[in-house]
Amino acid sequence: MSAYQRPVDALALAQNFRVFANADCANEPLYAALSRAIARDQDILELLLAAPYRQRRPVLLFAATHDLLLAGVEHPLARFYRSVAREGEMRGDVDHAFPAFADFCAQQRDTLRTSLCERTTQTNEVGRCAALRLVLAGLQRERPIALVDVGCSAGLNLLVDRYRFSYRLPDTSVHTVGTESPVVIAATFETD
Repeated sequence: MSAYQRPVDALALAQNFRVFANADCANEPLYAALSRAIARDQDILELLLAAPYRQRRPVLLFAATHDLLLAGVEHPLARFYRSVAREGEMRGDVDHAFPAFADFCAQQRDTLRTSLCERTTQTNEVGRCAALRLVLAGLQRERPIALVDVGCSAGLNLLVDRYRFSYRLPDTSVHTVGTESPVVIAATFETD
């Protein structure tokens, strides 16, 4: 059984934010901190419950918020996003971002609700093939292989042999696997 729950109510959605913080945000401390706080904020959870059932995901809320900031909505929250912070304004302590996030959601509630109801997220992308590519590289040495993609990735995984993968190891060395493609997918291995 998945750690994610069916987000039919705020309690299940809160659990999804906790799981998202712990399982999916290892390299994104801002979203991890925000997710932990959102899991305790009824107003923001209810805002996301306006989204269609299958889209009630933390990433949809973060995408809608980021989209508004990228569009130029002025708010102190922008200081926490490298992509929109003005030079010299970037605030590093993400543990203090939630009050700004909650205020932004309150001020932009109607716009966010519209976006959450109308937009969707696409979470299938070829970067997820990084681990698969290593396994396939090992298997190819033994015998020719074929790959069948029956998931919802629209066949992106079927082109895994057409990309070059660049792997940065914990000792900072870099190894590449794949063809001399202009498409390079970078992956980093980390140890605990």
